[in-house]
Formats: sequence, C-alpha cells, structure tokens
Amino acid sequence: MAKDINRERLEDSDVDAWASNYAVVFSTQRGYQKGERFVELRMQTLKNIDDHLESQPVEKWHVLAKIFNDRIETWPVHADPFYVLYLAPTHEIINCIRYCPPKPFASILPQNPEEAVSLIEWCSTPSYLICATKALA
Repeated sequence: MAKDINRERLEDSDVDAWASNYAVVFSTQRGYQKGERFVELRMQTLKNIDDHLESQPVEKWHVLAKIFNDRIETWPVHADPFYVLYLAPTHEIINCIRYCPPKPFASILPQNPEEAVSLIEWCSTPSYLICATKALA
C-alpha cells in the first residue's frame, strides 16, 4: 500500500484555473522492476459523480512518474477532473517521456512525495524542455 500522502496547493499562474481550488495529493511507493529499484510517484485520481469529486483508492491513482537511479519516466496527463480528457495523455501521441541524465542520480532515491516532485522539477529545467522539443519536433 502506498504511503507518505502529501497535500499541496498549486499556486503557479500557468496551472489551469481549477487547480487553485483543489488540493493535489501525491503518494510515493518503492518498487523493484527487472533488477532495478525505483520510486513510483502517484497522483490522486478523482471520480466526478454529479459534480462531486470522490477520491479513488490509492492503488488506482495515476502513476505520474517512476524514478530510477539513472532515469525518470513520466506519464503526463490532463489533471482537471472536470475536463473531458481527464487523465488522457497531455501530448496525445506521446504517452511516456523518459529523461536520462548524463550521470546517474544519487544512489538514494526520493524518500517522500516532496523529494520526488522536487527532483522531477529540477530535471525539467527550461534547457531540458527546449532539448526535448527539438528532439520531438
């Protein structure tokens, strides 16, 4: 079962208007896949029932990213629960984005949602996004 549930409010002006009204909840869970350790970052998913949002069980939350020692794999989705494309990939034909830094990350993987989000944000610098745009163009 996932643990370390954290509630954060998004205050970025670029975030959709709905985000300022709802707390975003993340959870981390350690895992092991093909001989590699990773930390899974999950984003709370909500079910919209007659304009009332109900949280899904943690096991059904969207896997937003998997952080390995040598890479980060992300599955960005539309996060507005009132949007018709809720949980659909944000980049339509691109489902997974993989970031592989020149050198592996520290041997200690993130311990909680705050550390996981911080690492992903650190890797998503403007220069990285420009490189990704050029590579995907």
